[in-house]
Amino acid sequence: MGYFSWRCAKTKKSIANIDSTRRTKPVYILQPGEQDNLLTDGMYEGYGAFTGDFGRIDMHVWLAEQNAEALNIDLGRMDEDEKRDIGISLDMGSIHVDTQTGKRWSIFRKAPDCVGATHFPGNFVEIMPDYGVSPNDAVKQGLLKEVPIKEVVEIPFPIKLCIRDMDYDSVGESEDCPEQGFFY
Repeated sequence: MGYFSWRCAKTKKSIANIDSTRRTKPVYILQPGEQDNLLTDGMYEGYGAFTGDFGRIDMHVWLAEQNAEALNIDLGRMDEDEKRDIGISLDMGSIHVDTQTGKRWSIFRKAPDCVGATHFPGNFVEIMPDYGVSPNDAVKQGLLKEVPIKEVVEIPFPIKLCIRDMDYDSVGESEDCPEQGFFY
C-alpha cells in the first residue's frame, strides 16, 4: 500500500512525509466555520494522520466527520476504521455509471449512501447479473464508466492543508499528491 499525501492548498507544493528525501514542514489543518485551525508538528508519517499539540487527526476520519451532517451520513455507530473508509471513499473513491441509463454502481466496496449507488458486492472479474459480464469487461465494452465520487457528490468541506494559517474559505481543496509525499 502506498502513502496518502496532499498538496498545500495555497502553494500546490507536496506535503512530504518523514520517509522522503525532502525535509518535512509543519502544516495547518484548515477548518471550516468557527473551528480553530490546527498546526501540525511537521512529522507527517504518510498514512493520512497528522500529529501536533492537538493529538492525532486522521484526515479521512476528519473528512467524514466534517461532512456527515451535510451528506446525511450517520456516523453514530461507526468506529474509527468505518469512518476512515467513508472519508477515503469521499476523498478518492469512485463508482461506475451505466453509460446508457446513468445508474450508479459501487463495485466490491460499498460507497456511502449519499452517492446513490447500487452495490455489487462481487469483485471486478465476477459476472454482474445485470450485464452478463464482469465489471472489467463492462468498462471495456463501454457499458460502464468509472467516475470519481467527488464528481457526483459535492463535498461541502474538503481537506485543506496549508503551510500558512489562513481562513478555510480563502483557498481551494488540497489536491492529492501524485508523488504521495515521498516519490520525488
